[in-house]
Amino acid sequence: MANEELIVKNADGSLNVPDHPIIPFIEGDGIGPDIWRAARLVMDGAVEKAYAAGRKITCNARMGPKELEQYCSLDEPTKELLHHAMCELKLSARAYDRILKVARTIADLAVSEPITADHISEAIQFRSLDRQIWG
Repeated sequence: MANEELIVKNADGSLNVPDHPIIPFIEGDGIGPDIWRAARLVMDGAVEKAYAAGRKITCNARMGPKELEQYCSLDEPTKELLHHAMCELKLSARAYDRILKVARTIADLAVSEPITADHISEAIQFRSLDRQIWG
């Protein structure tokens, strides 16, 4: 823990995110506007650090078709798994994109460059849960 450093906001508004950042505690309920401004800065800095400034997406949910193609490529067995789920669950093309975005986020959290079948399976489970709750 001795190597941990604070995330520092530079004069230009950018963040200096060290390799082992200390994430400061933010007062409040942790879900509202009291945390979002700080969380967004931390997330943007983390994405920039992880992708060496080669990725300019504020969050995976905002990826368009070009970014989906670039960052969400699948190997053949994983494509087959997703295709099978799409057919079995009668999901739309929009749901396909959402599953890819969620799978990319799951892979990012696992610090995995490729999206694996496990990531797709977990994203499909979230989609199935969403359908059960919201219809």
